[in-house]
Amino acid sequence: MKTFLFNIVLYGFLGWVLERVINLVFLGYWLDNRVLHLPVQPMYGLGVALTILVWSRLKRRAMPFWLRFIALVPCAIVFTAMSELFSGHMHERLFGVVLWDYRDTFTLWCEQPYSCIIPTGLFGVLAAAVSVFLHPFVTAWLIAIPSGLRRMLGFAFVIAVSADFLITYTRPFLQWIGGI
Repeated sequence: MKTFLFNIVLYGFLGWVLERVINLVFLGYWLDNRVLHLPVQPMYGLGVALTILVWSRLKRRAMPFWLRFIALVPCAIVFTAMSELFSGHMHERLFGVVLWDYRDTFTLWCEQPYSCIIPTGLFGVLAAAVSVFLHPFVTAWLIAIPSGLRRMLGFAFVIAVSADFLITYTRPFLQWIGGI
C-alpha cells in the first residue's frame, strides 16, 4: 500500500510537470490548473499507479511482450479516463470550478468536459509506456537509496500530499454534504 501511495505521489508530480510543459507548448504561457497546493496531479498518479499494478500481473503471464503491452493499453486508458472523470466531477461539485474542458478543444467524442477519447487515449498510452519502460528505472533508483532514508522520504511525501489533500478538500466536502 505504501508503494502504491508513493507511486501516486511520484507520478502525480511527473504528471504535473508534463502538464505544465504541454500548456507551455500548446498555449504559449504557464497555466497552473492543479487541484492541490503542492505540485502534484493525483489523477495522473492514480492512473499510472493502477497501470503499474496491472502490468505487474501481466508480466507473470506466459505471453509475448508485445501482447502483454497491447493488453495493458486499454486498461491504462480506462484508468486514466476514470481518474479524469472522477477528479473533474468532484472538483466541480466541491468548488464550482471546471479546471479543464475538452469540449472546447476536442469536439469529437466529448459529451462532457472531463474526459475525451483523444487526450485520454494519449494519456493512457503514456501511462502504459511509463509503467513498462520508466517504472523499472524508478524502482532501481529507489532500491539504491538506503532503506531507512527511502522509508522516511516516502512517508514524508505521502504525509505531505495527504495533508494537502485534506486541507484542499475537507472544508468544501463538508459544505457539500451540509456539515459546515
